[in-house]
Order: sequence, then C-alpha cells, then structure tokens
Amino acid sequence: MRPLALCVALLASLLAGAVPARAEWRRAVSNHFVIYSEASDEDLRTVAARLERFDGLLRRLTPVPAGNAVSRLTVYMPRSVAAIEQLLGRRGVGGFYSADSTGTFAVAPRLSISDDFEADVVLFHEYMHHFMLQHFSTAYPPWFIEGYAELFANARFERDGSIVIGSFADHRGMALRAPPPPLRDLLFRGTRAVDPGLYYANAWALTHYLLISDERTGQLNRYVGLVAAGRAPESAAEEAFGGIDALERDFRRYRRAPRIPTLLIRFDQAPEPGPIAIESLGRGEENLLWQLVEYRTGVRGGALQNLVRRVRARAAATPDDPATLQLLSDVEALAGNLAEATRAVDALLALQPSAPRALLRKGLIEIELLERGRVADRPRWVAARGWLRRANLAGPDDPFALFQYFRAFEREGMRPPPPAVAALERAFELVPQSFELRQRFARELIRARRFREAANVLAPVAYSAHGGARGAAAARIIDAIRALPDGAEPPPLALAPVPEPESR
Repeated sequence: MRPLALCVALLASLLAGAVPARAEWRRAVSNHFVIYSEASDEDLRTVAARLERFDGLLRRLTPVPAGNAVSRLTVYMPRSVAAIEQLLGRRGVGGFYSADSTGTFAVAPRLSISDDFEADVVLFHEYMHHFMLQHFSTAYPPWFIEGYAELFANARFERDGSIVIGSFADHRGMALRAPPPPLRDLLFRGTRAVDPGLYYANAWALTHYLLISDERTGQLNRYVGLVAAGRAPESAAEEAFGGIDALERDFRRYRRAPRIPTLLIRFDQAPEPGPIAIESLGRGEENLLWQLVEYRTGVRGGALQNLVRRVRARAAATPDDPATLQLLSDVEALAGNLAEATRAVDALLALQPSAPRALLRKGLIEIELLERGRVADRPRWVAARGWLRRANLAGPDDPFALFQYFRAFEREGMRPPPPAVAALERAFELVPQSFELRQRFARELIRARRFREAANVLAPVAYSAHGGARGAAAARIIDAIRALPDGAEPPPLALAPVPEPESR
C-alpha cells in the first residue's frame, strides 16, 4: 500500500536525534478513534478526549449528526518525530494520513514537533480531511481543502468550554512573514507553482480572510457552488469575488494587518468526549505494533525484505499468538513468499477458524497462486472466492474484505456480478476517504449510466491538492460525463481501467 499523499507540509527543520528507547504501547478506544501510543494511561486518555472534543466541534458546526463512527480512525503515536522520519525514510515529515481499501489511519508524534508546531496541529489537520471526505463529497477547490484544514488545525479549547477558531497560525509563521505568492498561482496552480510551505500558509490566510472576516460575506460559498456546478475555476473566481485582481489587492492588505479576527464559539454544553477505554495490548500485538505500522504504510524492495526478517525474528518470541501469525502471513504474502504465508495463516486458522482477516488472507493466497499459474480452472476460482465470502460473513464491515471480493472476479477476468458491486459500494461507504475506492465505485456508476452520481463521487479526487495522476484522471472523466444525461451511452474514456492497487 502506498499512502495517499495527504501529508502535512511541515517546517524544514524538525527535531532530530535517535529514536528513544522502546516503551510499552497501549490502546485507547473512543467513539470515533482507536489510538495507539507509548504514553501513560493518563496522557493517552487526554489525547483521545481532545480528539473527541474536536470531532464534537466539527459536528456542531456542520449538519453531521452526533453518534459513533461508521469506522473509527486509527491513530499511531510514537514518542517522537524521529520514529516517523525513520518510518518514511525522509526528513521533514512530522505526520501523515493514509486511506485505502484496508482502512484509514494517521501517524503523528506524541511529543510536540517544535515550540510552534504541536502534535495536535498534525492530528487536527489530518482529521479535518478525514471528516470532510467521510461526510461531504463535492468539488471543493484544493487551496480551500488545505486552508480549511489549517484553519481548524490550531483550534484552541478554553477552560470555560468555548473554542477559538482562527488564531494566528504560529506553525506557519515563517511562511506568513514571507511575501505571498501570486494569487492566481495559489488558486489555480497549487504546489506545482508554489512552495508547499507558502502554499499551506497562504491557503490558511485566504480561507481565514474569506470565512472569518466580514469583508466578503458569502463570496466563498458562491465560488464553491460555481466550481461544483462545473464552472472553470478561474471564471468562477472572477464572478464570485468581483475580479481576481481586486481579491488579490484586498488579500495582501489583510495579510499585512497587525491583528486578525478570531471566531469564538460558545456552547450551552461543550462537546463531551464520551467513553474512553484504555487497553493493554497482547504480548504479540505489542511486540509487533510498529512493524504493523510499517506494513500498513507500505514497503517495497530491500525495505520489504528487511521488514520480513525483522517480523520473523520478533515472531519467534510469540509463535502461537494470533496477532503475530496474522502479521507474519500478511508480510510474507506481500513479499511473495506464499509457502511461508500459507504456513502462518493455516496456523492462525487452526487457532481461530473464523478470524476474518485470516480467512481473507487464505483466499488471497489461493488467488495469487491461480494468477501465477495462469490457471483458468473455474471451480478453483470459485473455491478461492469462497474464503473471501467467509471473511465477509465473519467481518461484514471490513472494507478490505469487501473490496477484495469484488476484485476477485476481475482477477479471474470476469465482470463482477451485482453482489460483488454491492460489496464494492459498501466498502466505499465505509472508507469514502479512499481515492482508489472512489474511482472503482464511480466506474461502476458510469457502467450503470448514473453520471451525476459518478461525478459527485469523483469530485474529491479531481480537486484534491494531492490527487496526482489519480486526480488528473478523475478530472478528465468528470469532463467527459458532465454534460451527459443519465442513461446515455458511457464514453470509452470513462470506462478505462482504474490503476490496479499494489498487492496487499
């Protein structure tokens, strides 16, 4: 798996140093989060409560009702940013968010990254993306997506229960003291033309100006509405803002102001965090927790072989532990070691015959063997899919199992039947943050000639600041189907194969 490039662009110079000595991992489970950290019980409870209060704030400000999450966001919090830099193999990234068919997770340090860049800023920024993709599917412009996340990233919780939005973004202070980029570059060219640090800082500033100041009330809504309706972004901006040059003049003046307004939100009753359970991990799960994060983050080549060696070595300490056997089978399968993967998953199924991910891995190994041998034996394919059906029955809300059942028909060279398409749709409902699932489900909607729904599903991919090749492909498809009435013949471009996911 390759994480979606939804990473926060952090300060160029971050805390360095060796990874601290390993401490015991614990887990906090709340209504909307599962958090793993090396923190104390008290600190872990505090982190979970702050994230739940932040979620409560977003729900108070949007039409999203209160209640438990369809699927919780998993958060891994190592002690320092050095562990994250080592995980990704590069400096300058203090946290990231990933969403694919396996689910969603975020990684952020437990300790602050710098005096101005607190760990909460990373978590709140990324959870803002997660929340918007979960509940709102529309064509928000990229600068607004990032600016809105930045605006809420440094939300300040007061002792009286009120929350302050829009305080100066100290974590972007260096970039905000630099001259702003040309507004057209910020609005329409993004990080292709603007340094990421300047991009995020000025996206924050422009969003702040349009939402919190009272100078241009309603213009941002007008702009977003025009873009969502299919208007070209530059034309929409000219109309909604009364001219881009005028907006740039006023925006530069706003950035030079000695003080900026903030939004104070008072509640009759402050958002409550709800129940939070602190749990110890089993020996095998705790022993291999960070290796699981490596696996979920995605490793290839020499790094993958190194991970296999380390998982094998650690697995020797807990050879009969279910969590150990699951990760061992998954990592061996990712490395192409199907005999070793089969031994591990068979041992796990002997311990837990109905373990959903073990059933899934068994089926995926069988499918991989059929593909390797180019076997067209229909009964063997049906039998392999039987393992996936059993996984779906054992874990009906596992998006990965649902998606792999859909893919199993494609991998045999068949059009997925309606039950498989329904499984794909359910996987998308569970993880709408996954661009891969959005593209797959949109293609099925296009096959069904439901073009308006397909365009709505694809819009977040097309307008993401981090969409890359997927975003460009989604934009081309939206352009091809935008004017078509539902029921018309789909254009060939819209039915082009979606890039295959990297094997998991």
